[in-house]
Amino acid sequence: MKISFKQFLSPNHSWSTMLNFAREMKRTGHEVHLDSTNGYKNFPVDMEENIKCRRCADEKRRVLNECELDRDYDLSVSYTASIHWNEYTCFGRNKFVVYNLDGSVLPKGWGKFHKNVDYILPSSTYSKTTFIDAGIPEEKIIVMPHCYDSEFIERKNIYDLKTDKRRKYLTIIQQPHRRKGLNKLLEAWGRAFTDKDDVVLVMKVVMKRPKAPFEVSFMEEFSKFKKKFKNHAQIILIDEFIDYISDLHRACDILFSMSNIECYLIPAMNHIVSGKLAIASGGDTGCGNTDFMNDGNSLLIKGKTVRLPQNFQYWAPSRYACMFEPDIDHAAALLQTSNYKHDELLESFKSGIQKTIEDYSAEKLTKNILSLCK
Repeated sequence: MKISFKQFLSPNHSWSTMLNFAREMKRTGHEVHLDSTNGYKNFPVDMEENIKCRRCADEKRRVLNECELDRDYDLSVSYTASIHWNEYTCFGRNKFVVYNLDGSVLPKGWGKFHKNVDYILPSSTYSKTTFIDAGIPEEKIIVMPHCYDSEFIERKNIYDLKTDKRRKYLTIIQQPHRRKGLNKLLEAWGRAFTDKDDVVLVMKVVMKRPKAPFEVSFMEEFSKFKKKFKNHAQIILIDEFIDYISDLHRACDILFSMSNIECYLIPAMNHIVSGKLAIASGGDTGCGNTDFMNDGNSLLIKGKTVRLPQNFQYWAPSRYACMFEPDIDHAAALLQTSNYKHDELLESFKSGIQKTIEDYSAEKLTKNILSLCK
């Protein structure tokens, strides 16, 4: 088959996870063409030969409907907002789109764009519900989870954290958005441990100034935390691109997240398939991660469903949008439990972790995508 991917593909954005599918399609003999609309910075070397067009990544010359993709594909796939669905898949006999809105209400008028594609492939059951509630026919919506990169299984390298702390926790917040619950995450860490505990929190973050209402300043939140918890346990900050992010996962024991909304939570998936423990929000609303995280492979934070504040939302805010509010005390308790009972928990999750590795492989999920082609 001849397949095109037109979307954000630079590894600086979470949507670039589609490269895992593209890589698997390439491995199995399909002709794959890539067209990144957010540049090629830090682009993986093994996929550079598949780049078809660089014009769309040049903001000064950007003419999206005049890109250099071919005009005939068996399948066109794009992970993008619905306003681009027709434009980014129009060259395919089969037109598939992936999209996850980090909020519970699709902006008014966005649902109509389903007419331009054959299938919408949200990454979780939670995300699927958003499209159904917008009036899109359910038969066109098929949950297609993100797969993990083979580097999490094949590589053995470990990132040097330069710390002698025994238990290492990891949190990855590439985009400092309010829904990530950064302030609550730091609060839970402060309640759980002090500088007398043999633990460290490794924070992979982006330290940029907020430009939109839904963004926060990491350094401002971190400053507030340090003033409140003067004797907090060690924290290591990493604000640099890491060629192989799996090396960082292997260096840490436990992944920790307290998001209000996640349509998938890729770092948790990556940590689990690395054979590690993961702690994350565990509600029915806003927790797409519960499709693959359960009591058999991870620790889930209790909480409640609340209204989603306007400054947490993207695009057009809705008064009806909801989110999950994880309980800070319970999160702190799970942090302590995961430290003192780490080995016991990891042993009890062994079979659940192995099942996750099998169910979410690129090989298995890519076959599922291709099976939808007419």
